[in-house]
Amino acid sequence: MKKNIEKAREIIKIVQKKLMYEDSAVIELFELLKPVAVANDILLESDGDNLFFNADNIIGCYKLHMLQDLERRYMHILLHGILGHFTERKGYMNDEVIDMVLDFQVESVRKALKTKKIPDIDNCRVMYEKIKRKRRLMSDEVVKKIHQDEHSLWETENKLNMLEEQNSVSSDEANKKWKDACERLSFENSSMLSEVCKKIMESKDEKHHGINSCKKGMVCSAKGQPIGDYYNILKDFFFEKEGINEDVNAIDKILYSYGFENYGNIALVEPDEENVRKALHNIVIALDTSLSCQEYIERFLVETKEIFGKLADGIGFETIYIMQADADIVNEKQYKNVEEILTKLEGNYMTYGFGGTDFRPVFKRCSELNKEGKIIDCLIYFSDGEGSFPTSKPKSYETFFVVPCVNNYESNVIPKWVKKISIQL
Repeated sequence: MKKNIEKAREIIKIVQKKLMYEDSAVIELFELLKPVAVANDILLESDGDNLFFNADNIIGCYKLHMLQDLERRYMHILLHGILGHFTERKGYMNDEVIDMVLDFQVESVRKALKTKKIPDIDNCRVMYEKIKRKRRLMSDEVVKKIHQDEHSLWETENKLNMLEEQNSVSSDEANKKWKDACERLSFENSSMLSEVCKKIMESKDEKHHGINSCKKGMVCSAKGQPIGDYYNILKDFFFEKEGINEDVNAIDKILYSYGFENYGNIALVEPDEENVRKALHNIVIALDTSLSCQEYIERFLVETKEIFGKLADGIGFETIYIMQADADIVNEKQYKNVEEILTKLEGNYMTYGFGGTDFRPVFKRCSELNKEGKIIDCLIYFSDGEGSFPTSKPKSYETFFVVPCVNNYESNVIPKWVKKISIQL
């Protein structure tokens, strides 16, 4: 066993020499990964701090004259490091699309280096939204070709399963040393890898790199005709909670009280129907302002205006929260007056975001409001439905997702506990 491990280490050194021959700057990156032999059935994998290898598989690869596969895999891992991927995946765990994006970016850079070209550092955020929309059209074979290595090892609990000694640095700590190495290399002019590091540092300075919340701004207006018939869809839910605003001159107080005193919970005289006002405590309207929904933003505003325009006459609102969110909540406003909302939406309404997609921050915010004593009755989320949901249904409020149906395609990742309202575009 020990002999095989030593043989495998020697083979890894041969691979390192081959990579150094192609680009001498890579030698600095080798020092960032500690080779660790494991029993797991892998070839080469990394968590950003260790280089895991299975000795028997490394030797088998060498015997089959497949050193090029080892070179490709090793360089793939090193590029994950200098591109900052060990923390880029945080918040997108178990997300197949983000794994495809990160591997696709690495392979694009690796192939450019092989041809001695300075590659463009693609915007991960844009790539994520594009691949997310196209994923349903991809075969499993295509997905397998894009997905190159095991990213779950970047999570602490998984990497510890590979290590006999239960000590490991976090992904943030690992990423810092890679960032420092990338920065050092960016000041050198000795190799193509140095040029790549310069590009990476430039893209980070411009804040284009990443798939998280972007917080860019765009002016929109809720002008146009609505498509959804929300009054008929939502009225049953809204009218479940009934509050009565009495007109003291409209009923006989003596008869009204006499009924309750002598016949139990019965009023001999009811208020006029016109004086019955339905009431909600608080509702949340969430607008998905991620990049994939950019073309729908104004449509979402038109439909939001429609909801309030039709329901405002029959419902008493305590507070209306309008939240804009991509991968995080980027804007939140509170309103007490429906007319104020309608005026805002019809004017130049500023929207923010255009980053990745994560619905969980809005659900978390609703929970926080409930803990603060605000009773959230419902969340109405305008979105394409493509993003990360909470694992379970909120107990204290209902959730509606208003989703555009484009070319007969609708999101299939929306949980069953969400009440979905489709609008045909």
